[in-house]
Amino acid sequence: MSDVTFTFDAPGPLLSMNQQPNMVQRKNEQAWRDAAYYAFVAAFAGKGPKARARPPCIVHTSLPIKTARRRDPSNFQATVKRIVDGITMAGAWPDDTPDWVDQRNPSFHRLDPDDRRMQVIVRLEPM
Repeated sequence: MSDVTFTFDAPGPLLSMNQQPNMVQRKNEQAWRDAAYYAFVAAFAGKGPKARARPPCIVHTSLPIKTARRRDPSNFQATVKRIVDGITMAGAWPDDTPDWVDQRNPSFHRLDPDDRRMQVIVRLEPM
């Protein structure tokens, strides 16, 4: 089975492991899950749920950033976790355990200052 790559607009600020959970944070987490869910389903438009089933995969994410400021990629695992949750809910895997999913630290791509779309790029690579 080949790689699957899809993109979606970031539904809100990136989630950081350094943030304290609160109501706004929980809503933002749900927005990330929902955005990943709908983008993954849209990548298989016109095909049934069986077409979305994936073998165990390595999940690569590239998150949008506006500045060249240095960042610790592992702090943004909270964002990757919500993306993986959404893809799992969409039927890619029966569960997001290490048997099915290897979540890599995200990479970042800097946005063109004129581009207002905060595109997230997700690539699922079969293990």
